[in-house]
Amino acid sequence: GLCNAPPNASFGHVIVRGSLMGQYFSSFRGPYAQTAVEARESVEALILKERLVQLRAAKYQRDVQIATKIAQTRDVVHFMAGFYVTLAVAQVVKMRVLRTGPITIGQFPFYLVPFTLTYNLDLAYGTKIERLNREVKEIIRNEKHWFNEPMSLPPYLEVSYRQLQTEMNAKLALVGRPPERDWASFDTPMTDEEVLDLSYPVTKFLQQNQGFNWPHSNQQLCDPICDEPAV
Repeated sequence: GLCNAPPNASFGHVIVRGSLMGQYFSSFRGPYAQTAVEARESVEALILKERLVQLRAAKYQRDVQIATKIAQTRDVVHFMAGFYVTLAVAQVVKMRVLRTGPITIGQFPFYLVPFTLTYNLDLAYGTKIERLNREVKEIIRNEKHWFNEPMSLPPYLEVSYRQLQTEMNAKLALVGRPPERDWASFDTPMTDEEVLDLSYPVTKFLQQNQGFNWPHSNQQLCDPICDEPAV
């Protein structure tokens, strides 16, 4: 503004013109600064939502792994229960009906091997995998376990979580699907004392007696009366 002022312009005229030019450039820069702030906030929100999606996928993967382990264990328990029931029936038949005496150790493999072979044949060529898959879905959807409960997240993720859930449920509604259940919570977590109170008695004892000086195998036990090594 000063360089382009006319030669006969007064000093006050130059100052006023310079201030007007400054206001012009400030008003021109304002929207861009506001846009930059909004863009940064938008990027931060997208990063948080992406992190939430990753946490959701990790939780689902963990839940499936635990539910699969439970389903496999149940299948083995059912197999073992069926085997021992069959063994008990065979024992009664041998002793009370056939009167050939109890089942001996030498006869035991003739009962165990067919059961084991049948179990593996069902796994290799049968429908055991499909039954296990149905059991996994039942465990995840309908049973009450700690891993089926919403996972605890830090409070600063709550706003992004609510926005993400709203967006996802809106998309599900468009295709006629029910809304997704909440998979995260922002309640106050349990304290260390509350967690310890729910632990196993042995864990609680060891935690509460961390300062106890346990005797090592290479130390000699002393007689408390004479303070000399006990024989």
